[in-house]
This record gives sequence, structure tokens and C-alpha cells, in this order.
Amino acid sequence: MQLLDVALCATLCHTCVRAPARARWSARSDEMTEHEMAAAIKRELAAAHPADMWQVFVGRSFSCYVTHEEAKYIYFYIGQTGFCVYAA
Repeated sequence: MQLLDVALCATLCHTCVRAPARARWSARSDEMTEHEMAAAIKRELAAAHPADMWQVFVGRSFSCYVTHEEAKYIYFYIGQTGFCVYAA
């Protein structure tokens, strides 16, 4: 999978980084809403890492300040859509 137009800020482990990107690209083909994309990313991460409590924000115009666990945070853009994913 090749990611185009991605701005990335992450402390997330490499295996976890692919989950939001995969969900985003499948959402693009399925024409999901931002809310549905966030739910899909959260489901995928919860299945892969059930011990963590994941929070997901998806949108076009937002910023955030979060407290997260070490090595469990990613904030990135694909095109004009922003994603903030972290474990609290």
C-alpha cells in the first residue's frame, strides 16, 4: 500500500500505523462518512490491541491536545482529511 499526500506525526508502533491507513483507504472506496471511518479504525485497533482503550478523531478542520500512553499516538492527514488516533 502506498500512501500519497500524507503528513505524519507519530509515536505509534509500526504495526499500529498501518491500521488507520488501511481503514482510511477502504473507507475511500466504500464512501464512508468521517464518523464511520473513525469507528472502523477504532474497531480494527481494538481487535489488534484489546488491552488498550483507543480514541479516534477524523475530520477536515480540527486540532487536538491529548494525553496518551507512551508510543500510542498518531496524527496524520491523507489529502484534506485529518486523523488523530491514540490510546488513553
